[in-house]
Amino acid sequence: MNRLLRCQRGSAMVEFALVMPIVLAVVLSTFVFGLASNAKIVVSSAAREGARYMAVVNDPAGARLRVQEAIQGGGLPLQHGADVLFSSGTDVTISFPNPGYVAVTVRYRQPSLVPGLPVLLGGSPWSRFFNLVGRALFRIEWSP
Repeated sequence: MNRLLRCQRGSAMVEFALVMPIVLAVVLSTFVFGLASNAKIVVSSAAREGARYMAVVNDPAGARLRVQEAIQGGGLPLQHGADVLFSSGTDVTISFPNPGYVAVTVRYRQPSLVPGLPVLLGGSPWSRFFNLVGRALFRIEWSP
């Protein structure tokens, strides 16, 4: 009996089996959060680009096109399989909250590679996407 208790054979494999899922989850989560952070920066930049264009030119169709070009230029896909991640017609909102100002809001759905991770950020348990929002407010340079 004492000989069995002192035997160390297989202990490394048991330790590996216990630690590996935790290490793998941390590495994958870091990768997914990095992708989500990059997407958030691109979405915020696209909102700024659309608001700047609206403030200077006052062309909503052109501003939506600028936002879409900024999202594609930032390396974000517009579709993921059959799922639409971004549509300039529905995910870009242009408003005039105060006299002399224009606001642009951009919504983007970032796919998650780790199941269940969107729940940690306030998403639905059945969602496979992070919902990212970028907002920008610019002073209007044209006269109405």
